[in-house]
Amino acid sequence: MTASSSVPNPNNGSGPRPTDWRIPYYFVAFFVVLALVNMVFVYLAVSTYTGVVTKQSYEKGLDYNHTIDAFEQQQHLGWQTNIVLEENTRVVLSVTDRDGVPLDAAEVSVLITRPTQEGYDATVVLEKQAPGTYSKEVDFPMPGQWDVTASIVWQTHQYQQRKRLIVK
Repeated sequence: MTASSSVPNPNNGSGPRPTDWRIPYYFVAFFVVLALVNMVFVYLAVSTYTGVVTKQSYEKGLDYNHTIDAFEQQQHLGWQTNIVLEENTRVVLSVTDRDGVPLDAAEVSVLITRPTQEGYDATVVLEKQAPGTYSKEVDFPMPGQWDVTASIVWQTHQYQQRKRLIVK
C-alpha cells in the first residue's frame, strides 16, 4: 500500500466539498469591500477639493494669441526683475532696464495668490524705496507657498513677472 492511498480523500466522489457553500459569500464580500473602498475615495475627492480653477478659461483660451504677443513684447524690453520676501512679511521687487539702469517712477503692484486654496488673494501696490526698488509689508494669513505676480507699468510699457515664494 502506498502512503497516498492510506489517507482518506473527501473529494473522491463527484459531490461538492464541505467548504463550497462559502464561495458565493466570497464574491459578495469582494464586491462589498470594493464598494466601500470606492466610497472612501469619493468622500476624499469631494471633501478635499479646494475649488481652485481658472476663472473664465474659455475667454482666456480665445485671447491666447494676445498673451503670446504681450510676452514677446515683454521679452523685447529686456527688463530684469527680482522678487524677494524679506523677513516673511515684506515683498521687495527690483527692476532694471536692459542696460542695468533702475526704472524710476514706475507703477508696481503685486497680486498675491495661494496656489492650493482660494479666498486668500490680495492685490498690493508697492511703494518706491529707492530707484528701481519697490516694496511693502504684506500680511500673509498663513505660512506656505504663495504665488506673487508683479505688474509693472512704466511710461507706455507693461511688464509682468511671476514668482513662487515660501512664507515660513
